[in-house]
Amino acid sequence: MTADRTIARPYATQPSGPRVDFTASPYFPFAGGPHRGAYCNTADLLAFARALRDGTLLTSAYAASSPTAR
Repeated sequence: MTADRTIARPYATQPSGPRVDFTASPYFPFAGGPHRGAYCNTADLLAFARALRDGTLLTSAYAASSPTAR
């Protein structure tokens, strides 16, 4: 299977200097939560922001009680 070149890849810098694709490392977390490395693209972040603002993720009462930037 070849990697999809449109998806960002994590790289690690080796002590000797070269960078290598971290997904080839035995330490790469194949499954897990954000504490082990979460990846998303701008479309994902935009969808999250829209859902946060349009009431999909929070009720309007809760969103209204949340602090805003000033």
